[in-house]
Amino acid sequence: MAEPNVIIFDIDKADRKRIEIIKESNILDFSNSSNAELFLFAVSLGLQDNERIPLSSHETFLRYEYLHDNEEALLLSIAIQKFEDLDIVSSLNHIVDLAQELAHYGFIKLEHIVSGGSLELIENEFINEVVNRVSGLDMEVRTL
Repeated sequence: MAEPNVIIFDIDKADRKRIEIIKESNILDFSNSSNAELFLFAVSLGLQDNERIPLSSHETFLRYEYLHDNEEALLLSIAIQKFEDLDIVSSLNHIVDLAQELAHYGFIKLEHIVSGGSLELIENEFINEVVNRVSGLDMEVRTL
């Protein structure tokens, strides 16, 4: 159980395996990257594609206090841009939720990249996942 007043970034439990695949890959050199560096890279992919995927399960990944000042500044800047509100910096829970959802998308995309997956295929999979989560139905979306 987390200590009181300790802010934690979670990942989706499925992301743990993705992270192993990413770190073992020879395509991108993440083998010696810290959790913070890997997490922020995944966040940046979510931001680049403007995609967030809510976590369906939670696993502790990174304590906020372990971020360096420049890493914290990056996350705050992303939150200000996404929420279009300077006051968001006082709401760390919203910032953590945003970062976790952006990173979840980013980890999925990174896994596809290092596994040689097509970016068109990953986009179709994301569309299917979003539709299934929103509708609660087990249906397939066909794209052209």
